[in-house]
Amino acid sequence: TESRSAITEDGREVTLGPDGMWAYEDTGTTGHDPYHFRRCRWGMAQDQVRESETAELIKESEEGLIFKGRVSRYPCLTAFIFAQGRLVRAKYNLLGEHVSPNDYFDDFEHLQGILVRKYGEPVDQKQHWLDDRLREEEESWGKAIALGHLVFWAGWQTEATEISLMLRGEDQRILLEVEYSSRELGNLEDSAQTEVDELDDF
Repeated sequence: TESRSAITEDGREVTLGPDGMWAYEDTGTTGHDPYHFRRCRWGMAQDQVRESETAELIKESEEGLIFKGRVSRYPCLTAFIFAQGRLVRAKYNLLGEHVSPNDYFDDFEHLQGILVRKYGEPVDQKQHWLDDRLREEEESWGKAIALGHLVFWAGWQTEATEISLMLRGEDQRILLEVEYSSRELGNLEDSAQTEVDELDDF
């Protein structure tokens, strides 16, 4: 008997078995999570992603969607980036601000702990110094990040997704970001930066 398959509203593939029951196909994600990012899977269309979100939509274009909401205990912007009409990348840009630049390290460690619990230890992590004038003054590392001299980064990988956590500086501001990208569909995205990536405008 020829098997029948279909795509559900959330982008998951199901197959009709000989017992007359529909079963989800193997998603390629770790554990039992059927999604790659939030309630979305790579390759979904914009309308599917829009319907999956309950956060406030604040910007929409052909290249992407940006929502304002929360992740963990932090207010954030959540961006979904599309190429050829398919979801290929997504990211959180945290909006919380601290009086002391060093307090951002606590946020970085908190998010890293969440990611470790979900995906295991990072496949790679590093402190990258672009200017090491403050390297010997650990109490000034927050200032070094704000100046763009220092970047903290950690990365994970699943069968379908590459995940990165980054603490960096730009124009005297400290940015904390978590980015998810499709390993299979990443080549669809044009290398040129699109307007939806310019989260700093908000």
